[in-house]
Amino acid sequence: MKLELKKNIKEKLFNFYSLRNLKRDKYRCCNIGFNNAKSIGILYQFVNSKNQKEVTFFIKELKKLGKKVQNICFIEKETTDFDYNSPSFGFEDLTYRGKIIDEEVRIFLDNNFDYLYFMEFEINPIMKYILSKSKAKCKIGFYSEENSKYLDLMVNFQKHNTDKDLNILINEFLKYSKIINN
Repeated sequence: MKLELKKNIKEKLFNFYSLRNLKRDKYRCCNIGFNNAKSIGILYQFVNSKNQKEVTFFIKELKKLGKKVQNICFIEKETTDFDYNSPSFGFEDLTYRGKIIDEEVRIFLDNNFDYLYFMEFEINPIMKYILSKSKAKCKIGFYSEENSKYLDLMVNFQKHNTDKDLNILINEFLKYSKIINN
């Protein structure tokens, strides 16, 4: 019960911090052609081992295209399914004042990615905060009204609420990213 209360308080605070960051944000989306893009960031939340495998597949596909890829995963609660060799963080890595304790997350946020892919269909307060703090030149994710505040480019398709949705999202990301060329 006490842990759930702490989580709820942090989520409310991070919603506030995210909106504050958006108001302060002075970056302009600088579309760099996908062929010229060198650095790619991937932000996702651990749901199950299947979604982690899909993200790993996406990383491999981007690396085949000659991209330098860095990813980070938010894990809401401890699990034995997650491959902890991948960079990750949780609620314990965030303070109530909006500071990030985890060094990997701070490095991720300071990186000026050419593209940052947000691999989720719904956005939670922690992801809002990370996206609002990111210095990425172009942030890409799934279309929703709420996501539009945090993303520069969004893809939309008919979700079926199955495990295949993430695979479809990845294919759409690749398809539309390759179309973006200056």
